[in-house]
Amino acid sequence: MNKIRLFGEPETLEEAERVMRRIGETYFAPNKDLASFADIRHASDLDPLCGFSMVCRRELAIARR
Repeated sequence: MNKIRLFGEPETLEEAERVMRRIGETYFAPNKDLASFADIRHASDLDPLCGFSMVCRRELAIARR
């Protein structure tokens, strides 16, 4: 996080902070039962790094120019 604060774009930092909040929330949330994973509406919940990886990819593309 500190390196992102120093060198990253604001959007990348926002996504990194979102992921860190989500990790904290998930850690303290009650355990989910197996049936909740079968519900397709929660599929986006299974990939908490998706948004972060997308903004990182955009930032890398800019840096490579």
